[in-house]
Amino acid sequence: MPLILGRKAGQKLIITLAPDADPLECLRALQADGIEITVKEINDHRTMVRLMIDAPRELRVLRDELVEHDDATTHLKQCGTGRIDGDNDDAPHEALCQ
Repeated sequence: MPLILGRKAGQKLIITLAPDADPLECLRALQADGIEITVKEINDHRTMVRLMIDAPRELRVLRDELVEHDDATTHLKQCGTGRIDGDNDDAPHEALCQ
């Protein structure tokens, strides 16, 4: 199921390997299908785009504001809304933290 989200100028997406993913299986999926990113909409003021990202389930696609960065690793921010990476089939790839 593709992820659809909006981004403003300067905002980032982080694509990482899911912690429980098999790296070799991820490489196979990337070789077979790649990552497809489609611009779905550009708003009237051209200040925001809506993107549709279709990536293998072994990859985690997150908004940069949901990620804490340090020198050695990247961690998900805790927001108390349950699982952030949305690994179940009924949820999008990420949960929204307010």
